[in-house]
Amino acid sequence: MLQKCFGDLVVTANEIGKIIEIKAELKNTHGNLFIETWSNRSSFTPGWLLKCQADWIWYYFVEDKQLYHIAMNELRTWSNTGAIFNYPERCQKKYEQLNDTWGRCVPIEVLRRELASFRGPVNPLELAESNSYGDFEDHFFD
Repeated sequence: MLQKCFGDLVVTANEIGKIIEIKAELKNTHGNLFIETWSNRSSFTPGWLLKCQADWIWYYFVEDKQLYHIAMNELRTWSNTGAIFNYPERCQKKYEQLNDTWGRCVPIEVLRRELASFRGPVNPLELAESNSYGDFEDHFFD
């Protein structure tokens, strides 16, 4: 139950705990992030943009080994300005599921330009192999 509201994991940076919601897609085909507005539109269940209380969103493209980071409060504030309405709401059809999931495909470059907290891409596997977590912290914990 807590995961539905608060996120997938907790990390500690500079002795401060941060809650992270992880989103994953197989491949970055179009250069967008799918920002979920409805988890199940037909049941009026809001998506993670509206209900998730995590501090950060980590968005990972598995085949590309690309990890992106966004502060959730900044993404929500940006959305509340109406900027998200520049992108049409679409039903998620990439993956078969029971939910009637809807969201907006926002270009990564738009998010990079408009959100100060946006970081990435970083290949977390390379960071793990290099044992250079300082690089990871430079990208994600400021």
